[in-house]
Amino acid sequence: MPTDNPLKPNRALFFDRLNDLIDHRESKQLGIGLLLVDIQNFRNLNGTFGYEKGDQVLRDVFERLTDSFSKNGSVFYLSNDQFAVILPNLINPNLINLAARKAISTLESNYKIGESNLYITLNVGADYLADQCTAEGLLCNSERSLSIAKNSRKHYIERDFIKNPYHETVIDFSDELNKALDQNSIELYYQPKIDLVSETPTHAEALARWTSPTAGPVPPSVFIPIIEKIGRTDDLAKCVINTAIRQLNEWPNLWGDISVAVNISPTLVETPELLTYVNSALNIWDVEPSRLTLEVTEESIINNIEKCFENLSNIKSQGVKISIDDFGTGYSSMSYFKNIPADELKVDQSFVRHMLDNEADQNITAAVTDLAHKFGLSVVAEGVETKALLQALISIGCDYAQGYHFAKPLPQNQFIKWLNNYSSSDYF
Repeated sequence: MPTDNPLKPNRALFFDRLNDLIDHRESKQLGIGLLLVDIQNFRNLNGTFGYEKGDQVLRDVFERLTDSFSKNGSVFYLSNDQFAVILPNLINPNLINLAARKAISTLESNYKIGESNLYITLNVGADYLADQCTAEGLLCNSERSLSIAKNSRKHYIERDFIKNPYHETVIDFSDELNKALDQNSIELYYQPKIDLVSETPTHAEALARWTSPTAGPVPPSVFIPIIEKIGRTDDLAKCVINTAIRQLNEWPNLWGDISVAVNISPTLVETPELLTYVNSALNIWDVEPSRLTLEVTEESIINNIEKCFENLSNIKSQGVKISIDDFGTGYSSMSYFKNIPADELKVDQSFVRHMLDNEADQNITAAVTDLAHKFGLSVVAEGVETKALLQALISIGCDYAQGYHFAKPLPQNQFIKWLNNYSSSDYF
């Protein structure tokens, strides 16, 4: 699209097209799919490169989507960082999952901005409806899907649109989750983090898992937003912290005292009570504070940097470690970097996983690693899935690695078995 033809949001045209497709479907057996494509941190892009360059990226995104879906869909620009793709006459509802992956593959590559190469990341939401389909309902469900993807820090959450196990039962989960929290029955899975110097597992990240009595295993991307909605984030944090600290005492000591990391929700990062929860759990289970790490995201700090830094500094002064998760996708200014009360940075997997075929991502990861070391911080690479990627991280001096190359998140008993069977020669 030429630069003198600015891209303008047009929701009215989008609804006209969607309503027309709903009213004039060739068959009631053919459904309509909708993708919502959202550019992550687009405001930061505008702030870094300027609005003119940001508009250029939007035009490029629109062109790429249009080229990819011109034969079987319609593309619309809805708002400053969001696009929609309407997919009519789908025979199989689960084709929408393929379309979502196609959109991500199409858009996640280099964009030329002047003399700079820019790599963007996305969140995608989707829905599929056939009978009783309305434009508002399709958009609402797609926005919900997009929100789930954002909250779970995933590009896209695939769903079986034929069985659709969560749409109808999600309201009932509130009562079940209240009961699960009251009974402390949220389960923890653990994913090991490997020291790249000693080649041994020295840490593990605790990840909440829940099984509904009526619907079976439910993804965190579904149940955690519900816990937040019903106002029980504090209870979840206390449950996870206590369970993780209690269970680490059961782990074998083959590789020394392995520490555990727990994720802290944005609403708790600036809450003084978080220190109370942490100290209480450490005292109950008689665990050294240095064996606990709190993982917080950059995004959770941005809204109230001064208060969050003060709170995290108080926790850190007790000996508890602080880790900044998803580093590189949020604020990341030099003054923030200088003052951050942290022990380690976790480089976001959106940079790590493309290192072998994207020089810019490799340079970013190397630069973050070097800068972090200058400020006395350790660096963890997430999303390590191959030995080749592991070796590349070692070559740039990364301290720790975490990902499916070593192990997926495992329940407590399987994690203990993995520790007992671990051999560095299997991975390095």
